[in-house]
Amino acid sequence: QWQVCIGIEAAGICVGSLSTGDEVVNLSVTLTVDAGCSIAAQSVYDFGQASFIEDIGAIPVPFQVSCSRDLSFDYYFDGGSNYTGSWRRMMNGAEAIQYGIYLADGVTPVGPTLANAVAATGTGMFENYNLSASVNPSQGPVPPGVYQDQVLIVVEF
Repeated sequence: QWQVCIGIEAAGICVGSLSTGDEVVNLSVTLTVDAGCSIAAQSVYDFGQASFIEDIGAIPVPFQVSCSRDLSFDYYFDGGSNYTGSWRRMMNGAEAIQYGIYLADGVTPVGPTLANAVAATGTGMFENYNLSASVNPSQGPVPPGVYQDQVLIVVEF
């Protein structure tokens, strides 16, 4: 509602004529919600220490993904920095330890491409995913040292 004093106004009192009225204005309010995802994961997944390949057990690979509600997406781990053949490889100079990343069953591979991705649907909140990693038990012995690789978690939508 509006009002206008035609004359003199002092201390909220109009000496003269006071005009009032109503005016209605329609407004549009909009918001665009984009499709998006976010990943939360440890920075290091550590197999620990062992003297022999056959003594290296599987390790859990937990992480979280949050995607827009009802958004279909796929996730996988890429081949890492040293992928060759069908194995990711942790390297120590020219020496390598082959390993894989699997669903919690320890058998079904996840990645290294979209062909072996896992399909999911976003809830708008972080969801927990629990994979496992294990070394290739059939590979030969390797010399002592620290073996490393860099792997990416990929989410495509």
